[in-house]
Amino acid sequence: MILIKHFSGAVPVRVNISLPTTMIAVGSDLTIPCSVDGYPIPTVTWYKDGQILRNNERTQATENKLVVVRTNASDSGSYKCEAYNSYSSDEKTVNITIEGAYSIIILIYSFKQYNT
Repeated sequence: MILIKHFSGAVPVRVNISLPTTMIAVGSDLTIPCSVDGYPIPTVTWYKDGQILRNNERTQATENKLVVVRTNASDSGSYKCEAYNSYSSDEKTVNITIEGAYSIIILIYSFKQYNT
């Protein structure tokens, strides 16, 4: 008996974020590396707090990393690297906290001067 197996060449998608839950200083640049394997070559999408991230002047998402420059308090949150192909999908998430973010509160007092 001869057994012939057909290999389609598909490799399951695997995602790995090598950055643990992280705290960084406000104003610093954030880089989240995301390694993705699989065949056919997976499509990668980045999310922050469940919303798709779009590239802009401060945020650059690629298939293997996310970079946020000049971080501020609004950059704290949950970041997800999701990859998929026609065969499978995978995702990994990391929580980022921006430290040193603060608010400035200005108190204005009014004083009356009394002459005696």
